[in-house]
Amino acid sequence: MPFPSPICRTCRLFLALALLLGSFGCATTASLSKDGLKTREVIGVVESLRKAYEGKELNALASLFSWKDPSEEKEFRDQVEEDWKGTKEIRLSTTIDRILFEKDRVSVSFFWEAAWKKETPERVGQGQGDVVLFLSDTEPTRVVRFTGDPPWLSQHTR
Repeated sequence: MPFPSPICRTCRLFLALALLLGSFGCATTASLSKDGLKTREVIGVVESLRKAYEGKELNALASLFSWKDPSEEKEFRDQVEEDWKGTKEIRLSTTIDRILFEKDRVSVSFFWEAAWKKETPERVGQGQGDVVLFLSDTEPTRVVRFTGDPPWLSQHTR
Protein backbone atom coordinates (compact mmCIF):
# COMPACT_ATOMS: atom_id res chain seq x y z
CA MET A 1 0.00 0.00 0.00
CA PRO A 2 1.53 3.36 -0.99
CA PHE A 3 2.23 5.99 1.61
CA PRO A 4 0.03 9.10 1.51
CA SER A 5 1.64 12.07 -0.10
CA PRO A 6 2.89 14.87 2.15
CA ILE A 7 0.31 17.21 0.56
CA CYS A 8 -2.61 14.98 1.65
CA ARG A 9 -1.20 14.74 5.16
CA THR A 10 -0.94 18.55 5.30
CA CYS A 11 -4.54 18.89 4.06
CA ARG A 12 -5.78 16.48 6.72
CA LEU A 13 -3.84 18.27 9.41
CA PHE A 14 -5.22 21.64 8.27
CA LEU A 15 -8.78 20.23 8.18
CA ALA A 16 -8.45 18.78 11.68
CA LEU A 17 -7.11 22.09 13.00
CA ALA A 18 -9.98 24.03 11.34
CA LEU A 19 -12.55 21.66 12.86
CA LEU A 20 -10.95 21.97 16.28
CA LEU A 21 -10.86 25.78 16.15
CA GLY A 22 -14.40 25.89 14.72
CA SER A 23 -15.74 23.85 17.61
CA PHE A 24 -14.31 26.36 20.08
CA GLY A 25 -16.01 29.19 18.21
CA CYS A 26 -19.39 27.46 18.43
CA ALA A 27 -19.07 26.87 22.16
CA THR A 28 -18.96 30.55 23.09
CA THR A 29 -22.09 32.60 23.69
CA ALA A 30 -22.34 36.10 22.28
CA SER A 31 -23.70 38.72 24.63
CA LEU A 32 -25.11 42.07 23.62
CA SER A 33 -23.93 45.36 25.06
CA LYS A 34 -26.29 47.59 27.02
CA ASP A 35 -26.98 49.61 23.84
CA GLY A 36 -27.56 46.41 21.89
CA LEU A 37 -30.12 45.22 24.42
CA LYS A 38 -31.84 48.63 24.42
CA THR A 39 -31.90 48.64 20.61
CA ARG A 40 -33.55 45.23 20.62
CA GLU A 41 -36.10 46.52 23.14
CA VAL A 42 -36.89 49.61 21.02
CA ILE A 43 -37.41 47.41 17.96
CA GLY A 44 -39.72 45.28 20.10
CA VAL A 45 -41.81 48.34 21.05
CA VAL A 46 -42.29 49.28 17.37
CA GLU A 47 -43.23 45.68 16.54
CA SER A 48 -45.66 45.56 19.48
CA LEU A 49 -47.27 48.78 18.26
CA ARG A 50 -47.62 47.30 14.79
CA LYS A 51 -49.13 44.05 16.02
CA ALA A 52 -51.54 45.70 18.46
CA TYR A 53 -52.77 48.21 15.87
CA GLU A 54 -53.05 45.64 13.10
CA GLY A 55 -54.81 43.20 15.44
CA LYS A 56 -57.16 45.96 16.68
CA GLU A 57 -56.13 45.26 20.29
CA LEU A 58 -56.91 48.59 21.93
CA ASN A 59 -55.78 47.64 25.46
CA ALA A 60 -52.45 46.29 24.18
CA LEU A 61 -51.91 49.40 22.06
CA ALA A 62 -52.77 51.84 24.86
CA SER A 63 -50.52 49.97 27.30
CA LEU A 64 -47.48 50.88 25.17
CA PHE A 65 -47.96 54.58 25.93
CA SER A 66 -47.21 56.55 29.08
CA TRP A 67 -50.16 58.83 29.92
CA LYS A 68 -49.90 62.11 31.84
CA ASP A 69 -53.57 61.98 32.78
CA PRO A 70 -56.62 59.78 32.13
CA SER A 71 -58.22 62.26 29.71
CA GLU A 72 -55.20 61.96 27.40
CA GLU A 73 -55.60 58.17 27.30
CA LYS A 74 -59.35 58.44 26.73
CA GLU A 75 -58.83 60.82 23.79
CA PHE A 76 -56.29 58.40 22.29
CA ARG A 77 -58.64 55.44 22.72
CA ASP A 78 -61.51 57.39 21.14
CA GLN A 79 -59.36 58.31 18.12
CA VAL A 80 -58.23 54.73 17.62
CA GLU A 81 -61.75 53.34 17.99
CA GLU A 82 -62.91 55.86 15.38
CA ASP A 83 -60.07 54.66 13.14
CA TRP A 84 -61.19 51.07 13.47
CA LYS A 85 -64.92 51.74 13.04
CA GLY A 86 -66.15 49.85 9.98
CA THR A 87 -62.70 48.33 9.41
CA LYS A 88 -62.59 44.60 8.81
CA GLU A 89 -58.86 44.13 8.39
CA ILE A 90 -55.69 46.22 8.77
CA ARG A 91 -52.30 45.58 7.20
CA LEU A 92 -49.50 47.71 8.62
CA SER A 93 -45.82 47.50 7.74
CA THR A 94 -43.09 49.48 9.46
CA THR A 95 -39.48 50.24 8.54
CA ILE A 96 -37.22 51.68 11.22
CA ASP A 97 -35.10 54.53 9.91
CA ARG A 98 -33.02 55.31 12.99
CA ILE A 99 -32.79 54.90 16.73
CA LEU A 100 -31.16 57.65 18.79
CA PHE A 101 -29.89 57.28 22.33
CA GLU A 102 -29.35 60.59 24.06
CA LYS A 103 -28.61 61.29 27.73
CA ASP A 104 -32.00 60.44 29.18
CA ARG A 105 -34.04 60.03 25.99
CA VAL A 106 -34.50 57.38 23.39
CA SER A 107 -36.21 58.09 20.09
CA VAL A 108 -37.03 55.94 17.11
CA SER A 109 -37.98 57.17 13.66
CA PHE A 110 -39.87 54.84 11.35
CA PHE A 111 -41.81 54.81 8.10
CA TRP A 112 -45.09 52.98 7.75
CA GLU A 113 -47.53 51.88 5.07
CA ALA A 114 -51.02 50.63 5.79
CA ALA A 115 -54.17 49.39 4.15
CA TRP A 116 -57.54 49.38 5.92
CA LYS A 117 -60.04 46.96 4.42
CA LYS A 118 -63.54 48.19 5.17
CA GLU A 119 -66.66 46.14 5.86
CA THR A 120 -67.78 46.73 2.28
CA PRO A 121 -65.45 44.76 -0.01
CA GLU A 122 -64.91 47.50 -2.55
CA ARG A 123 -63.57 49.99 0.00
CA VAL A 124 -59.92 49.96 0.94
CA GLY A 125 -58.25 52.90 2.63
CA GLN A 126 -54.51 53.31 2.20
CA GLY A 127 -51.94 55.52 3.82
CA GLN A 128 -48.30 56.00 4.57
CA GLY A 129 -46.25 58.29 6.71
CA ASP A 130 -43.43 58.64 9.14
CA VAL A 131 -43.40 59.12 12.87
CA VAL A 132 -40.86 59.71 15.63
CA LEU A 133 -41.56 58.04 18.95
CA PHE A 134 -39.93 59.41 22.09
CA LEU A 135 -39.56 56.57 24.56
CA SER A 136 -39.02 56.39 28.29
CA ASP A 137 -35.60 55.30 29.41
CA THR A 138 -37.07 53.26 32.25
CA GLU A 139 -38.47 49.74 32.42
CA PRO A 140 -40.80 48.94 30.82
CA THR A 141 -40.13 51.12 27.80
CA ARG A 142 -43.19 53.20 26.91
CA VAL A 143 -44.00 55.87 24.31
CA VAL A 144 -43.90 59.23 26.11
CA ARG A 145 -44.86 61.30 23.06
CA PHE A 146 -44.72 61.21 19.29
CA THR A 147 -44.43 63.59 16.34
CA GLY A 148 -45.16 63.14 12.70
CA ASP A 149 -47.87 61.22 10.97
CA PRO A 150 -48.79 58.07 12.95
CA PRO A 151 -51.11 55.42 11.48
CA TRP A 152 -53.49 55.53 14.45
CA LEU A 153 -54.92 58.94 13.55
CA SER A 154 -58.25 58.66 11.76
CA GLN A 155 -57.34 60.91 8.83
CA HIS A 156 -55.72 57.93 7.06
CA THR A 157 -58.60 55.50 7.19
CA ARG A 158 -61.10 57.55 5.22
